[in-house]
Amino acid sequence: MTAREPSMVLTSATLQTAFAEAYRSLRANLAVDGVMHGARTLLVASGGPGEGKSTTVANLGILMAQAGQRVILVDADFRRPCLDRLLPVRRNGRRVAGVDGFWQRGGAEPARRGLAELIAGTANFVEVATPVEGVENLAMVATGVIPPNPAELLASPRMRGVIVDLCGHADVVLLDSPPCSLYSDAQELTRVTDGILYVLRSGRPGPVNHARAAMTMAAPSTVRISALTPGRLGRPIPFQAIVVPLLVLSMLPIPLITIRSAGFGFGTLAAPLFLSIGLALARQRRRPIEVPYVWLFVVLMIAAVISVINSWLFWDPNVGTSMERGFGHRWIGYQVTALYFVATPFVAFAAGAVYAQVERLTSLYVGVLMSVTVTTVVGLWTWWHNPVNPIDVYLKGARPNINPDATLFLIVLSASVLVWQHRRWRLWAPALALLIMGLVAAFLSYALNAWLGALGAMTVLIWSRWRARGLFAWFAGLGLAALAVQETLGTIVAQRLGGNDIDRIGLWHSALIVWSKSPIIGVGAGNLVGYMERFSVFSIALVLQGYQQAHNIFLELLAELGVVGLALFLTFLGLVIWRLRGQVPGGSLAAKHFQAAGLAMVVGSALMAVVGSGVVPTIASAGWEGIPPVVVCWFFAGAGVAMTLRTRATA
Repeated sequence: MTAREPSMVLTSATLQTAFAEAYRSLRANLAVDGVMHGARTLLVASGGPGEGKSTTVANLGILMAQAGQRVILVDADFRRPCLDRLLPVRRNGRRVAGVDGFWQRGGAEPARRGLAELIAGTANFVEVATPVEGVENLAMVATGVIPPNPAELLASPRMRGVIVDLCGHADVVLLDSPPCSLYSDAQELTRVTDGILYVLRSGRPGPVNHARAAMTMAAPSTVRISALTPGRLGRPIPFQAIVVPLLVLSMLPIPLITIRSAGFGFGTLAAPLFLSIGLALARQRRRPIEVPYVWLFVVLMIAAVISVINSWLFWDPNVGTSMERGFGHRWIGYQVTALYFVATPFVAFAAGAVYAQVERLTSLYVGVLMSVTVTTVVGLWTWWHNPVNPIDVYLKGARPNINPDATLFLIVLSASVLVWQHRRWRLWAPALALLIMGLVAAFLSYALNAWLGALGAMTVLIWSRWRARGLFAWFAGLGLAALAVQETLGTIVAQRLGGNDIDRIGLWHSALIVWSKSPIIGVGAGNLVGYMERFSVFSIALVLQGYQQAHNIFLELLAELGVVGLALFLTFLGLVIWRLRGQVPGGSLAAKHFQAAGLAMVVGSALMAVVGSGVVPTIASAGWEGIPPVVVCWFFAGAGVAMTLRTRATA
């Protein structure tokens, strides 16, 4: 029996045999070993002919497709193509299977368009892809017209674009190739694929030659596996092992690293670290990466730098300066810190976009969900030890230590499971329990920003799934609930209007006074506090007790960066929201789920920023402690936007 015989390709009758189980083990080993972890293109190669690589491509593709992945098989063996003969596909209106008459190509049957035409640009994916009969989620791209120079064609720059286009239509792309000991075609393909599966037929002589061929294949590429030895020849950077734990630690209520009066959490330098590692990993894998809106980030940072320069040239003489007076008094160290804060949202957004294009997102989602759950439980524990009627908390000033950002993220991540995974009933109970816990924590916190954020996030999630019908039902339910508890709502509104919540209007007024000092470019990043001490409508005693911030991030940006800076940031925020509401190519439910979660996080955080901190960390508000929730929010937003890209990863 030769490796090219169609009887070795799995069918419904042989799926439960030991032969099929061996390929299932191979599929599992690829996942466990991490070779297909973040990798989406796999080259199947062998040292010589008859080793079984074409059969391996076919059988591995069948089993991956049956596991729910969208798989494309590409016949890149221009020397002896056979995938379209091994698999049951339709050709010129009739079913063809097997290798009989493989070398007897008559002139009556025109050559089929395939990979050669894709590279040449004379055909597109829809014209060359053929579904495999009897197997859902599996398609095949034949070789097409055999070129006179296969190696040069595969080495052309257009081949990389073809691979990117194929990845836009599938979760996994498997490529068949000619023997690497006879032709250089396979070596050229290693430059555009994420990994290699080296097939060696048992019982054959020449292990030294096979080892030499495998090492030759490994030279120009990065992620490797050999059927001869299951270990990888090159280990990729463990991106998930860095990103997920760091994001989890940044959201946990653990002690900060304190230097002077500043507290630095685990998320302080997370965004640039994630982005640099992600770009390095993408370069190592030779994977094209797309990061939207880089131009807008550059323009925003130029405007922020100009605002700092302007503050040194045209500083108001009534406002004190020097480091000794504290932050916000035109000291270059604080101004550089403020510039880093302004850059953090985009850097985290870019890191999330890169991460989603090189890694799967399940562990990220679960890890962050676990961290915000722990943080919320700790906050509820503080209330449990001092149980107070939530309505009385506001008057007595004994609020529990509940993190509003963690509460918002818990509500978003749990509610999105209920909204988008409603058919997976086993997830309902834990997701519903976490959602109820998050809503209870938001209520007990008695924080206006937590309420606004939760309401906005829930509204966005319902809209993302059911559109206008869902919004109608949601608002009708909210109206009925408000009628049922109208007396309690009246008490809450009266308390907040009669307390220091009304001071927010004075803080907003103060920020607008500061803005009027330099309306176009602002008073400079990091300088709001110094100006608030001089121009606040409140007494200096109240200002020094915490009335140095505007309690509105957008007004703080307006005062520090002027109309130009705020307009640029709102443009970035609007473009991200607009992109997150767009269609996901391929219609993957998991991708839509993650995209909706990212949209809900951004909208919820933006609403929180209207009456407090969020979206952008500023020196006047939370400072370094405000970075972790901003990083998590924009990281998810970037990953959600990546779902709309052609180079996206599977959620």
